[in-house]
Amino acid sequence: MSTMTKEGFYQLIYVSEPVAGIPELLDIVAKAQVFNSSKEISGILIVKNKSVFQLLEGPENEVRALYEKIKQDPRHRSPDVIYEGITKMRNIPFLGMALTIDFEENDDHKVFLFDKKEAIKFSQLIKGPVKEYLLSYLNMN
Repeated sequence: MSTMTKEGFYQLIYVSEPVAGIPELLDIVAKAQVFNSSKEISGILIVKNKSVFQLLEGPENEVRALYEKIKQDPRHRSPDVIYEGITKMRNIPFLGMALTIDFEENDDHKVFLFDKKEAIKFSQLIKGPVKEYLLSYLNMN
């Protein structure tokens, strides 16, 4: 399922400000499911308090190329890489993209979504520095 180099899987976390609304975010995730799977990339996109946190992991060249595309995407502003590293095991155990949106008005949309409490539970499966960044982000006001 997953190609791993001697070093492991490359991880990149960035934060940004979303310009897209919920329907556009769902469309992004649907397209990312197909694209990321074809490039052996896994990830999660978390939208909270009008900010985006995204973890991407997979082959370094593929993740870096994807991030270059993301930086040009007009559906968000000010992407800022907050972590880059290598892990021996994926923290997101499936190829594609997961999404969580911490908006109260989003109760109607449960496809690929989980709430903050579920995201914190999910974080218990994650190891290493990525876990710290994820928990720190989820616990921000």
